[in-house]
Amino acid sequence: MSFRTRFNLPETATESLIKFLKLVLTEIGSPDFDTFPDTLYLARKALNLEDRFHSFVACSKCHKLYNKQEIKNFLQNEQPAIMKCCHVEFPNSTTRRLRLCQTPLAQKTTLLNNQISIKPELLFPFVSIKQQLEAMYRQPNFENSLRHWINRPTFDNILTDIYDGEVWKTFKETTDESSNNFFRSDVADSHLGLILNLDWFQPFDGTIHSTGVIYAAIGNLPRDVRFKRNNILILGLLPGPDEVSLHKINHYLAPIIDELKSLWEGVTLNQTYECQEGKRIRATLILVSCDVTYRLQEKFADIFPLWCRVIDAKRRRIMKIGSIISLG
Repeated sequence: MSFRTRFNLPETATESLIKFLKLVLTEIGSPDFDTFPDTLYLARKALNLEDRFHSFVACSKCHKLYNKQEIKNFLQNEQPAIMKCCHVEFPNSTTRRLRLCQTPLAQKTTLLNNQISIKPELLFPFVSIKQQLEAMYRQPNFENSLRHWINRPTFDNILTDIYDGEVWKTFKETTDESSNNFFRSDVADSHLGLILNLDWFQPFDGTIHSTGVIYAAIGNLPRDVRFKRNNILILGLLPGPDEVSLHKINHYLAPIIDELKSLWEGVTLNQTYECQEGKRIRATLILVSCDVTYRLQEKFADIFPLWCRVIDAKRRRIMKIGSIISLG
């Protein structure tokens, strides 16, 4: 699987390569290779590689999310049918509050055995943040890397990393200003500061198709490994083909917000590399790094009010400085 990722091979090419290997091994004639998988599905099953993503079905118009099984098992008159989006985009509007989206959420095809297959139009893959953190905490030296910032050298009046900023130094565990700091030495490897990122890219050549990825880096990690692939939390893949407008992106943020809420309250990992009996961790959204930072801030204001007050103060300060510069 790492070979496929390294050379950016599609699933069809990978499966063809597996079938070729099966053919070569069969020609060798050894019975040891009779059980060698000849499809990508069987290879994943033999290696116990599970798909960690939970897929939502997204409306192609308003981007409301639905449970995938609900769409595939939808019936009308006891027959498989295509479910339509029932979302009301503007429920507070006097003229549009009764207007349902009514966009078909799937396609219906007839298979060779005359069975009806329901295939969703758009899928939004989402993977649990806790599940990814459990895998990271089982890596050797991961927890030690989370603690590195405690003993790092500091310099007066010089900002060298996120830890030198006032937010990291003064962020509280609760909205009570007299509470303990969230980031401190005794919980350096269990209180995480997440850096949220949203970016769009073109995955295909010769066609215009924008795919978005919402991911998070862990600020506790050293800067040289913070954005390495094995340390990145993939929160969701926005299906495209166009960039989602800001008010419609709320639907994609909803399951992510639910995860962030539980992480803020605290979750228990069953096992880590250093703590075989399990470890309780907390996480907070400490920074948003993308080209729509202020708009995304509004989505998280009810979860992290202290964080948003700090960010809003910084934003006003930057705008004030910008005004002074522009006036010359």
